[in-house]
Amino acid sequence: MKKQAKPADESAVWLERIRGRRRRRKIRLAVGVTVILAAVLVYFTGLYGASIAMLGDVLDTISIALKPGQSWPVQTDKPELLSAQPLSGSFLLLSGDDLTLYSNSGSQLRSIQHGYARPQAAAAGTRFCLYNRTGTQLRVESRTRTLYTKTFSQPILTADIASGGEVAVLTRSPRYTGELMLYDAQFEEIFHWYATEQDGTPYLMDLDDNGRMVVGCAAPSNGQMGLNLILLNGSQTDPLASIRLEGCSGYRVSWLGGGRFAVITDTFVAVYDTKGEERARYDHAGTLLSADTSGGTLALLHEDGQIKLLDSSLRETGSASVSGAEKVLLAGGRAYCLTKDSVYGFSLKGESLGMQTFDSTPQAVFKAGKVLVAYGDSLDRLDLDPLPAPASSSAAE
Repeated sequence: MKKQAKPADESAVWLERIRGRRRRRKIRLAVGVTVILAAVLVYFTGLYGASIAMLGDVLDTISIALKPGQSWPVQTDKPELLSAQPLSGSFLLLSGDDLTLYSNSGSQLRSIQHGYARPQAAAAGTRFCLYNRTGTQLRVESRTRTLYTKTFSQPILTADIASGGEVAVLTRSPRYTGELMLYDAQFEEIFHWYATEQDGTPYLMDLDDNGRMVVGCAAPSNGQMGLNLILLNGSQTDPLASIRLEGCSGYRVSWLGGGRFAVITDTFVAVYDTKGEERARYDHAGTLLSADTSGGTLALLHEDGQIKLLDSSLRETGSASVSGAEKVLLAGGRAYCLTKDSVYGFSLKGESLGMQTFDSTPQAVFKAGKVLVAYGDSLDRLDLDPLPAPASSSAAE
């Protein structure tokens, strides 16, 4: 006796149920194997706290990877985005009201109503820290839950997180010009540094994955601007190096990899090693409107729309010009320039990759699996259209 064919709607539901059961079986199997491996790791290493944290990260990764994708574009309800940052298999969007996490496929994972007046976030690996700048509250989050919270006695100036989960927090101080604390992945304090009048007033900071921190301190002298760079290592008390820069103000400090870091100032960019020795310098003319770093690449945007692309030795690899440029960003080995209604893409040699126009102002471009663009209250995959070739003049009559 032949089986009767199922109606189209019933067949679709039936197939979806089968897929759902298969998906759940895969998740249970993956979770079971992960739990067993983690238990073995705990038994042989005795690193209970670290192993449990690692287990949580692995389970999160499995769950996120198996989560069904969403259709693009995705509505974010964030017309005024403050920050967009990638995490492992996911990304975060920060607004003045909340922080929302999404999988790389566009599925919403969770939302945090922070209630901060000046919210800031720093992300790396599987974790991020969310804090109230000039406030006192900071929280360390995984992709699925809150790990640690802390209220400091002094206002937070800036914070950063390493891919291993270490967190550095720079605050004001009642007796010094500032204080810097470094916490391990279990949020136990492992380093404390006090900035003095001689160091200046700290306001810039970046943490690398080896527990090294570079701090930028405003240090004017004789009515002239000045910047002190203090290089610290979380495993030793004394600073590794101190660098005095005259007649400039710092815009950003950033580790480039290979034990080198860059400082971007209003007049030049310089690269230093961990001994504080200058390895390269690039003088730029004009007012700096925006800058970004990614790995060993730097991008500078001046207010006249000129974009300069530099490698880790500050050699110019390319340049471009965009009328009405407002921001330059690096993502996925490419440079992107944002205007009021468009995104322009360039190779690191300055070659045009095309542009895309939006009905709302683009706010961020970042790589989370695919290169994504946040515009208005929406999020979509970036799809650049080739720019038309310039019209050639002809002598035909």
